[in-house]
Formats: sequence, structure tokens, C-alpha cells
Amino acid sequence: MLLCALLCPILCALLACRPSTPPASAPAEAKIFVGVPERLTSDQGCEEFPSFTPDGQTIVYDHTIDHGFGIFAIDLKTRTPRRLSMQSDTVWDFWERWDYAPVLSPDGRRIAHLRDDPGGTELRIMPAEGDAHGDPRRLGTVADAEPIWLGPSTLAALGQNNVILEIDADTGVQRPLTTIADAYEVYGFIALTDGALAIRIARADSSMRQFSLAIWRPGARAVELLPLTGGDVEPLRFKGGLASKTRGGIYQTRGNRLDDATLIYRPRDGGPGEVVATIPATMGIAIASDRTRLVYSACYEYSAIARIERGKPIEELAPRTTDIVLDVAPYADARVAFTAVGAEASDVRALDLSTGAVTSVALGNAGEARFFAPEKTVAFVRYDGQRGTGIAVRSHDGRELSLTANKEDNAPMFAHDGKHVVFLRGASVGDGAVLHRVAAQAGAKAEPLGVAMVTAFAASPTTDAIVFATVEEPTLFLTTLAGKTPRPLLASGGKGSFQAIAFSPDGKRIAVIRGQKELLEVPLAGAADPTLIADAGYFGLRSLIYAPDGHGFIAALRIWDGDLWIADAWLP
Repeated sequence: MLLCALLCPILCALLACRPSTPPASAPAEAKIFVGVPERLTSDQGCEEFPSFTPDGQTIVYDHTIDHGFGIFAIDLKTRTPRRLSMQSDTVWDFWERWDYAPVLSPDGRRIAHLRDDPGGTELRIMPAEGDAHGDPRRLGTVADAEPIWLGPSTLAALGQNNVILEIDADTGVQRPLTTIADAYEVYGFIALTDGALAIRIARADSSMRQFSLAIWRPGARAVELLPLTGGDVEPLRFKGGLASKTRGGIYQTRGNRLDDATLIYRPRDGGPGEVVATIPATMGIAIASDRTRLVYSACYEYSAIARIERGKPIEELAPRTTDIVLDVAPYADARVAFTAVGAEASDVRALDLSTGAVTSVALGNAGEARFFAPEKTVAFVRYDGQRGTGIAVRSHDGRELSLTANKEDNAPMFAHDGKHVVFLRGASVGDGAVLHRVAAQAGAKAEPLGVAMVTAFAASPTTDAIVFATVEEPTLFLTTLAGKTPRPLLASGGKGSFQAIAFSPDGKRIAVIRGQKELLEVPLAGAADPTLIADAGYFGLRSLIYAPDGHGFIAALRIWDGDLWIADAWLP
């Protein structure tokens, strides 16, 4: 692995207690120094969001475990992990409830962290020894940005609507500190030595994620934007961008690939940044209180196309990619199509199941393609950069017809007659979307089917049947192209979060993904409970189809891989 080749290990003896002076390995004239990082963990999945204990001898972090994410601690002398949160595996639905983003209080007695569940993201505090030593204190719903400690009993967290909150760790009382304009997304913040906050933000309307820093000072009504520098233009989202409050300035990570990942020291006055080290810190970075050690998470998300068969290991069919792979669909001649979302654009590609060769489907900047009579007619979303601009269809002779021009339209799929396209309008995650249909002809008007809050759907290839899942009632329902009153499909309700649905070629069964982890199959004749076909384990499942060659299923996988790395440092 390239990461291993670039980052050679150092001696474990260097992890002993250090004085507050530059390490002996640092050049005598060095004002800032980071040594060669050493891998601290090597487990499957990702270890993320590290945080040093005040004595610098232990690191707290989150890690995939059982059916969720849990919080762990690792002793730097013994290198033995110890689990702290014991509640993550008490629920079955993977990726729905987990604990992450832990940060230790200044006195080392408590750990603040985030807990995700179907009700939202909650801020919690547990004893540093773990939640077995005391029930976590629940401090209310917040947004998905790691919290920070402002003092021994005070936290800052991102609330709803871009409001940064100060939260009393003992009482849970919240008060707003400042609000970031809606034009920006907040990615994290740290406390500076004078009580100010440095906030990492990005333009919400920018497909290229132009990151910048904002400074909020106590008592101020608004934040001050620091000017953008050349290192602030980054194509993909990642967390853990701010690291320390030392030296009167800010340590900041830049980049998200091995070849451009750097740690930068940036003056608070907005002056040019100074490259400190080349480290791919993507999911959290921390500096020990004596400033002589640095730990970070190098966690990457990969995608792959894989075959899943009952009772067999998951088989990856093509090399992994850092592009986001979505919407796998039948194509032709034992090939499948899929959408690949890159840093700047989306495109549709085809994978030959027999050879593993990947070729372009030549739709330009497009995605979410679904085919009717394979390779003859295709419905897809036309993109501008990474943003959809509406749904179009293209016939076998290359003629293209725009059906809608709404940027919220997504997931188009032909109905069984090939004359209509069914699609979602609105977000297909979160609050859900509205199911629509439109005739595949010029001047046709899109019509809602009377089904809202939809998270996933599929249209039968053989009959006038549409199966969908909703947010409000997390189960499966059956309706028709005409919008017939939906009926529950499962005998016992089959609660759970359904992300994707696919019909079998004969239209008699459906396969569904539940909790991004379970592949289930359900017959359409009568009401029945789902049958578990496969458990994806540490993989996440994005979409699936019945394999066109008849061997199991073809799915788009989400794969997280990465570890914690530690290095000697001098960061004054």
C-alpha cells in the first residue's frame, strides 16, 4: 500500500515521556518539526478522531466494532486497545446508531462524543473510564461536527441552522455564541488561547469545496473571514481540519490524497500558511499537551463493484476507486453500468463481469443511469459539475430529450412499459422525496404519484408495480404507476432503514438493502417477511441489482480503510 511505503515506522521507544523541548531528531534550527509517522493501529475499518489524555500516555478514538462504531482508548506503552462505549452493539441496524468523535475534557475525567441514531445526532458525555462506569449525560441534539471543550465544564458544538452553541457539560444548558451564514457549511472549529474560535467553513454552493477559516471573538456578533489561500481549494469533504491552538496561530490540514496531504501552520492574521509536514490526516488530528507528539487518522473512503452470493465471501470485481460509486444497473452482454462521482464531475461507466474491464458509457457529465432494453434507451440525470440539472433520456440513435429541468430530480427509472420514467423529486435521504412520473416524450409534464417521504424505490420490469420505502414508516410499500393506494409489502412491518431496492428480472421478487449492511430478499406474492441473503460486515452497501448472468447480486460497496498514525513533533 502506498501509504505504508511512504510512512516508515519509528522506534516504539520514542513514545516515552518527553520534555517540552524539541525532540533530538529535530534539526537544531527547527521552529516547527514533525518526525516520520508510525502506524499506531492496523485493524479493519477506520480508526478516527483521536484525542490525547492530559498526560499524553493514552489516546481515545472511535472505531468500527460489531454492528456500529464505538469509542476506544489505546495505551501508548502497551499498544492495547480498550473499549469504552459498550452500547453501540445493542441495536441491530448497522450505521444507524453509533458513537464517534470523542474528545477528552481538559482534566481528563470525561469524554464528550456524538451519538447517531434515527432521531438525529446527540451530544453525550461519559466518564473517561467508559460508559460502564456511569450512564452517559445527554446534552441534546446537535449537528454532525465534532464537539470541543472550551473549559473544564463547558463545550462548544454545532447546532441546527449553523448556530455554534456553548453548552454547560453539567446542566446541558445551551446558549448561542454565533451563527454562520447559510451560504456556508461548517466543518469544524477549535478554541484559541484568548477564548476565540477558529471555524472551518466551505461555500455551500461550491462543487469544488472552497474552504476558508473564520474567526469568532467573544462578544462579537459576527465572524471574521480570513482570506482564501491557494491551499484552501479542496475537492472532497473531510473532517479534522483544525488541530491546535498553540503558537498564537492555527494548525490546519490541507488536501485529501496521499500526494497532496499537508499540515500547515497558519497565522491568525490571515497571512500565508507554512507547510509543516506531509501527512494525510483526513478524519481527525490531535497534538499532545506538551506539544512533542502528534496523532492523526488517515481514513479513506473507497468504492467498489462486487458480487454477493449467499454463503460466499463478497467478491470485488474491479479495482477499488476513490470516486464515489452509485446506482449500479443492468446494461448488456453480462455488463453492468454504474455512476462514478469524481472530484469535479460525474460519469456513467460499464463493467464487464467476465473480464473486469471498465469502459465509458459516453453520456458526458451524467449519472444515475437506468436502461430500458439494454443499450437502447437510457434515462439519466444531467449534471453541471456535481450538481444535477434535471432528467433526460437518450435513444439508441443518440437523440437526447430533456424531460425535466429541476435540480432536485434524481433516481430516474423506466416503468415496465418503457413509455414513462419514474423518479424522485427532492432529497432521497434525510426528510425523503416525492415520487413522480413523467412520459418519455417532448413537452410531457411531471406528475406526483401521491407518495412522499420516499428514501428508495424500484419499478418492476414486467408489471405495473412500484415498491418504495419511506422515512415516516420505515417499511416497504407497493403501489402502481397510476398511484394506487400503497399497501405494506412485509408481513410484520419489517422495520428498518432501507437504502436501495431492486426487482428480479421476472418481477416476482425484490432485493433490498437495509441499514447499509444487510441484503434481504422479499417475494411479491402475498405478505412475507424478508429473507437475509448476506451481511456485508464492515462494508457498506449503496445499491444493488440481480446479477444479469444469474449468479447472485451485483452491488456498489462503500469501503472505509485507515488507521491512526503517531509521530514525534515540536509544535510551539
